[in-house]
Amino acid sequence: MIEQLQRECDFLVMHADSAVREAAVKIAELSTELSDCLVRSEASNSTLSAKIKVLAAEIKRLKTQLKNAQRAKYGKKSEKSDAKEGSASSGFDSPSTEADDDEEATDEGAQPSKEPAEPRTSEGKKAKTYTKNLRREEREFNPKPDQLCGCGCGHRDIGEEIRERLAYKEAEIFVIKEIYYKKVCRKCGQFAQHPVPERPFDGSGFDTSVFVAVLIKKYADFLPLHRIAEIFGRKGVHIHRSTLSRLMKKAKGALKWIYEALLKDIKSSNKLHMDETHLGQMFPGLGKLKTCRIWALCRDDRRWKGNKPPAVAFRYTQTREGLHAEDMLSGFEGVLQVDAFPGYNRLTSTTRIGEPITLAYCWAHVRRKFWEELESNKDKTAAWLIDTIGKLYAIEKDVKGQAHIIRQSTRARESAPIVDEIFACLKAYAKNGAMKTNMGKAVNYALALEDGLRVFLRDGRVEIDNNNVENTIRSIVQLRKASLFTGSADGGETWAIIASLVGTCRLNNIDPHAYITWVFEKFTEKVPRSQYSKLLPWHFAEEVELNLRQ
Repeated sequence: MIEQLQRECDFLVMHADSAVREAAVKIAELSTELSDCLVRSEASNSTLSAKIKVLAAEIKRLKTQLKNAQRAKYGKKSEKSDAKEGSASSGFDSPSTEADDDEEATDEGAQPSKEPAEPRTSEGKKAKTYTKNLRREEREFNPKPDQLCGCGCGHRDIGEEIRERLAYKEAEIFVIKEIYYKKVCRKCGQFAQHPVPERPFDGSGFDTSVFVAVLIKKYADFLPLHRIAEIFGRKGVHIHRSTLSRLMKKAKGALKWIYEALLKDIKSSNKLHMDETHLGQMFPGLGKLKTCRIWALCRDDRRWKGNKPPAVAFRYTQTREGLHAEDMLSGFEGVLQVDAFPGYNRLTSTTRIGEPITLAYCWAHVRRKFWEELESNKDKTAAWLIDTIGKLYAIEKDVKGQAHIIRQSTRARESAPIVDEIFACLKAYAKNGAMKTNMGKAVNYALALEDGLRVFLRDGRVEIDNNNVENTIRSIVQLRKASLFTGSADGGETWAIIASLVGTCRLNNIDPHAYITWVFEKFTEKVPRSQYSKLLPWHFAEEVELNLRQ
C-alpha cells in the first residue's frame, strides 16, 4: 500500500501545477516516515515475541526444576510406573506373544499359596516373639494361700502359663575404683603389687566402655557430640564436647590399622561399587565452610552367592578430583560399578599402574532422568522407556540369589534383547527429536554410557545398578544431617575410619557395640599389626558362633 502511494506521488511530481507538485513531495515524505515507523514496529514486535518465547521457556524450565525439587523432598521415592509394562507407546511398542498371554492367564488363574499361620494369643492377637540372645529374667508366681482350698488333699502341678514382656534398663554411668594393695616381706623386704591390667588407652581417665559408648552413639545412632554431652550431663557427669572429640581421635588412632586391613581386604575382590557424597568442613576463626567429599568403596556379593562377606570403606578428601578415587583403588583390578562422574574415567587409562578397570554404569541413574521428564512433561517416550527398564528389573528380581553363571546366561537370553530395544529407541529419538530439551539431555546421557550399561549383560557378578553402595552412604548422610560439618580434616578422617567399621558391621548384621568392645579387648592381648586382618567384623561373628556352639 505504501509502495503504491509512493509511485502515485512520483507521478504527481511531474504535474504542471506547482501546488500539486509540493503536495506530492510532502505526501511522499510522510509515507517514507510511515514506512520507517512500520518497519521499526515490526522489528520491535519480532524482538518482543522472541523475548516472550525465551521467557516462556525459562518459566517452563524453572517450573520443572521446582517440581523435581518438591518431588525429591516430599514425593514418593519409587520410580516404578503405575501403568502396566508396555502400556506407553512411542513407536517402539513391545510385541506381545501368545506365550506371554498364556503365562499371564496362568498366573491370574493360579491359586495363591497359603503361608503358615502366625502364632496367636488366647485373645487372638499376634504373639510377640523376641530373639534368643536377649537376657531372660525369670520371675515365678505361685498361687496365693487364700486362693488354695483347705480340704487337705494337697495340690499338684497341672501346667503353667508363660507371659513375656520386653523390659528396658537405662544405661548406668558409674566410677570404677581400683585399689592395688602393696605388700612387703618383713624378713627380706621384697615388694609386691598386682600389675595394672593392659588397656587400649593407657593413661586415660576414661574406661574403655566410655570410648565405645561415645563411638556408637555418634557413628551408629547418629548423635552429635553436644547431645552426647547432654546425655552425660543428665547423669551428673559434665564432659565438654571437645573432650569427647579427643576421645574419638584416640579411638581413630587405635582403629586406623584395622581400617587399612579392611580396605585391603575389599580391594582383593574383582568386582566393587563406588560412590561419593559431600561433607562440610569448618575452618575455625574464618567462619567459612568448605565442601569436601566422602568416598565409599563397597563389596556386596550376596545377590550372586559370592564367598566374601559384604564390607564398606570410606575415605575423606577435601576435593572431588578423580585422583582420590584412583589412589583409593590402588592395587584393585576388575569391574567397578559407578555413576557417570567423569573423574572415574582415569581408571580406564592404559597408563594406570596395573590393569585398566572396567566401568559398569547404573541403570537406576538412567531411569531417574526419564522419570523426572515423565513427571514434568508426561513424555510418552519417557513412559515407554521406564516401563521397558522395569522389565529388566523384573528379570533381576527373578535371578536374585542365583549363581553368577545362571545370572549371566539368563541376562543374555532375556535382558539383552530388551537392552537392544531401549538403545534403538534412544538412537531414533536422537536422530529425530529435540536434543536441547531435558528429554534430549536424558537421551544423550544414556547413549554416552551405552558400553558401561551393557557390562551387566556379560558378567553375572555385576548388578544392574549402584544401589548397594548408595545404601551404605545413607549412614554418612544421616550423620551429616545431625552434625552438619566436621571441624577439621582430622575429624573428617575420623568419620571415615569409624563409619567404615560400623557400616561393615551393619552389612553383616553384627552389633557394632559388641564388635568394637571385642576389638579393644584384643588390643590388650598385643595382637601384632600383621594379624589385624583377623580382627575384621566377620571374624568376630565366627568367634561368637563358635562360643555358642561350645
